[in-house]
Amino acid sequence: MIQVANAPCSWGVIENVEGERGGYARVLDEMHEAGYAGTELGDWGFMPTDPRALRRELDRRQLKLLASWVSVHLHDPSRLGADEADVLRTARQLAEVGGPDNLVVLGNDPYTDALRTLMAGRILPEHGMNEAQWRTFADGANRIARSPMSNVRSQIAQVRVVATRVTRIPADSTAEGRSYVIV
Repeated sequence: MIQVANAPCSWGVIENVEGERGGYARVLDEMHEAGYAGTELGDWGFMPTDPRALRRELDRRQLKLLASWVSVHLHDPSRLGADEADVLRTARQLAEVGGPDNLVVLGNDPYTDALRTLMAGRILPEHGMNEAQWRTFADGANRIARSPMSNVRSQIAQVRVVATRVTRIPADSTAEGRSYVIV
């Protein structure tokens, strides 16, 4: 049987985007009423950050916690420490509430990249990263992917890396077997 889940972003809950969000209870109620099997975590702080409270809210609606997108800046080494802390915090929440099959999706922050915003839907090869940026990206992906995996390895299964300003992956830029999804 195929089960379908949703995410708070379908209700307009998107980081760095202004507007009416409604409360998490309404979002979860509507997911349950629509027959969804689970949800993504959404922006940190939109849903309860206490794992017991979040588990109660999800259980009450028969929803599973499945994943979370975490905006990072893999191309900027000066921001990796803060990004790593955000990923680890989210991975712990997912592991405690959702279990070992949860996914952390690392994505370069698409909302603070002026070029990405200007060229949305029209990214050309010349807008892609150069070789040095790819090396920085791969190093950042490796560092962040190792952090939650080593700290909550027994609790959370996978880290996926999503790059939002990418046109190709150079052959020498692999992140130690981690998966790259190009969007």
